[in-house]
Amino acid sequence: MLDDEFNEQRSILIRDLADKADDPFIKRRLLDLVFRYEKRPAKTQADTAGVAELARALCAAGRRDRLASQYRDRWSTGSPCGEHHHSSF
Repeated sequence: MLDDEFNEQRSILIRDLADKADDPFIKRRLLDLVFRYEKRPAKTQADTAGVAELARALCAAGRRDRLASQYRDRWSTGSPCGEHHHSSF
């Protein structure tokens, strides 16, 4: 995974900087950062499997909401076409 490779490369880079740091505070902060990059669990396919399905569901819900809103607006005007009809018999 791309994120895993990024985290690994970033961890190596920051660890090298920590090894070169003279200030103990800076060294400790950099090593803490390395720990954060290394601590992140690797994402599995199961972690991202539902993302596309969720996106489709959200899009469908958005379309339903817009459609319901259009019909609600049309019916509130007295005509399913959204037009005001006044009959004068």
